[in-house]
This record gives sequence, C-alpha cells and structure tokens, in this order.
Amino acid sequence: MSLPKKSRFTPKIVAAALFAGLFVVYNANGREIGGSDSQPTKMAARALALRGNLLLDEDIRRIPQLAERGSFARDLQGHYRSAYSPVGSLIGGVTAVLLRALGADLDAPRGANLIAKITASTLTALAVCFVFLTLTRFAPMGVALAVAVGLGLGTNYWALHSQTMVQHEVVAFGLGLAMLSWTRPAREIAAHHLWLGALGLGLAVTARTQVGPLIGLLCLGLIVRVGWKRALGPIALTAVMLATLLVVQWRWFGHPLGGMTITEQLHEEVHAVDGSLSREPWVGAAGLLVSPNRGLLIFSPIVLVALIGIWPSLRALPQYGLGWMYLGCAVLYAGYSLYSVWWGGHSYGPRYLLDFVILLTPAAAIALNRVLRAKWMRGIAAVLLVWSMIAAGTGAFYADNWNTHPASVDKNHERLWDWRDMQIRRAWQTGPSTQNFNLFHWMSWYADGPPPPPDVR
Repeated sequence: MSLPKKSRFTPKIVAAALFAGLFVVYNANGREIGGSDSQPTKMAARALALRGNLLLDEDIRRIPQLAERGSFARDLQGHYRSAYSPVGSLIGGVTAVLLRALGADLDAPRGANLIAKITASTLTALAVCFVFLTLTRFAPMGVALAVAVGLGLGTNYWALHSQTMVQHEVVAFGLGLAMLSWTRPAREIAAHHLWLGALGLGLAVTARTQVGPLIGLLCLGLIVRVGWKRALGPIALTAVMLATLLVVQWRWFGHPLGGMTITEQLHEEVHAVDGSLSREPWVGAAGLLVSPNRGLLIFSPIVLVALIGIWPSLRALPQYGLGWMYLGCAVLYAGYSLYSVWWGGHSYGPRYLLDFVILLTPAAAIALNRVLRAKWMRGIAAVLLVWSMIAAGTGAFYADNWNTHPASVDKNHERLWDWRDMQIRRAWQTGPSTQNFNLFHWMSWYADGPPPPPDVR
C-alpha cells in the first residue's frame, strides 16, 4: 500500500500566497481612505524619513488649516505633533525610507498617502497570515484559509485597517503576532515564542492604549499557563514598551496619555456628547453589534460563525489559552460600550470591535471544522461570507458621504439607527469613488512630474 503524497503547498507557502493576494486586493482601489485621525500619523512618518523627527511644523506651514484640527496638537515646546501614539508613525517611517530608496519623492502631493496605504496594507495582510498559520495547528488547511479570508476580506480589515494609518492596523499586527506565538499548548511555548508574543502585545498597546485591559488579561493568562518565572521577562518587555510611551508623551504634552487628552476634551463640541463615558452604555453595546450603520453583525455577519464556535473551541482546545483571549474580548467590548462615542466618528461601518475580532478566529475555525459540518450549515456560512465581502469591498471602492450628508452623524446620533438610510446602500447609490486609482498616478511618486524617459540612442 503506497503512502499518500504530501502536498507541495505547505502552510508557509500558502501563507506567502495569501499575503501576496491580500496585498494586491487591499491596494486594488489605488487610493488611501484617510481621515482627520490618520493625517498627522502619516505626515509624521514622512517627516521621520525626510527630517529625522516626528514634528509637523513644516506641514502646518504648508497647510495652516491643519492647526485647527484636534489631531494636530502643540507640545510643551510649541511644536506641532500628532495627538496620537507615535508608534504608527515610527513603523510608517520605515516604509517611507524604503519608498525613498526606490525613487519616490516623499514631497509629492500624495507622498504621505502612499506611505499610509503601503504601511497599512502590509501590516493588515501580515496579521491575517499570522492567523492562518496559527489555525493550521489545529484545523485543516482549507478551514484555516477560509477563516483567514473571512477575516481579511469579510470585515473592515479590507475597508478600514488596510486603507490608512489609524492605529488599528498596528493593533491587528501585534495581536496576530501574539496569537502566532502563544496560541499553542503551554508545554510547546518556547522562549522565543514568549518574547515574540510580548513584542506583539507591546506594539498593540503602545499603538492604541485603549486595548490595555485586553493586553493585561492576555499577560495574566500567560502567567497562569507558563508560570511567573518564564512569563516575567516577556511581560516586563510589554510593560517597558508601554512605560516608555507614557514617559515620552508626558515629556511632550505634560500628560502620560499625550494628546489624547486634548481630543477627549473636544467631545462636546465635535460629537455632541457630555464627556467620555456614556450614561446609556446599553445603547453602545447594541449599536456596536446591530446598528444598521455601525453594527459588526450588519457589515460582517460572518462573525456569527466565530460566536457559534466559542464554547466548542474551549472544549476542543483547553490547553491553548483561548479562554483568556475570549475574556479579554468581552472586557474590551464592555469598555467600548461604555464609551460615549461608540460609533467611532466618521467611519465606514464598524471600527472599534475590529480591535479584538482577530482573537475570535480560533472559534471560527473550530465552528467550521466541528460544528457547521452539514451542507446546509456551510451554505449559510458561505452566504454570510459573500455578504460580508460585498459590504467590505463596497467600503474600499465606493464613495462614502453618508457621515456628513444630510447632516453630520457626530451631532445627529439618530442617524446611526436609520434603517431607511443605510450607509452601505448609500454608497451603492453614490457609486465608485472618483479617487480610485489616484495612487497609481505620478503625483504619488514625484513632486515635479515623472522623470524623463531614458535616452536609448
């Protein structure tokens, strides 16, 4: 009896192909979908490559109106900086240096946009590949690939994370790296796994301190699983990374949370809410899931597959630390429900819950592999995936004026619950964005026009 032939497509080969495919899809619209929050981050990345610092004074001189935005904050020395964490800008600075080495003129009209798009799409695609490699440890490769595609193309990983630099893409990358490193039986977690996972958590929490409760629970879970002695060093790395950020922000702005304290003070003026904490957290809790214009289950119903698989995955993989991940997700969900601006400002669909949806992918894999085995069940899952991909692709390719017309959603909160004017349908009615493919134009690479063709005489 002959042994079956091994497949030539190892998980690493499939992961490389997955990365290439996602990177192409994420950049196929040829535009950066930015906003006021992403502007200072990408401009600081450009400043790092051009001038060796994160100061935005030069950008303010070019465009004085930027100084009126809360995301551009003055530090204690009078310099303009991003009001948000500098971690995204530091990573984007690496992209900027590479683009400059390839001949891009970072002073080009769309130079900063190009930096943001390449950085975000790369980090997001890598995060999805980390998930795929993690899932292949306990699920068939086909199931792992299906879940990875569902995450990468069936959520706002496509329409938001991969399109610009707004902290979330770094969180996805960091949590993906931590999952790849720690989601295995405790006895199989080697020293390098401990340190890589801690590095991932450090990147996530320093990019977006709001995920701190989730990171804390993951660290606590590691201590329970491998013991104090083995966990202490790696957890100290995460803590030192966070402490470094807080000290830097304190020196810049006089507060450990940095410019975020400035943006939080603008809630009444910008978002028409009284303070950062909601007096009706149940509204946020429902809205994060089923608001017709922000609900995760409306834009990405494929997440239901993961919810079905939570309990079965805990029973199937008791040694993988999944309980700590799911507990962290629940705590972060509760925290965002308490936040007065739970809808995330001017966004296409859900934003905040994407910070932890990556940690639900093991549950989705177990659900597909062990629960949804009947053809009709998998058929329903396929329908949910198709709709989720349509909704995400709509956000990537279609224009979106829903947030501001006929009135700003930040001051007219009833629009979040308007089923007659859904953001997805409005985008279809508006049509493809006129900015599609503008990053393929020479203005993204050269400030003074493309170089002349080489002399071939």
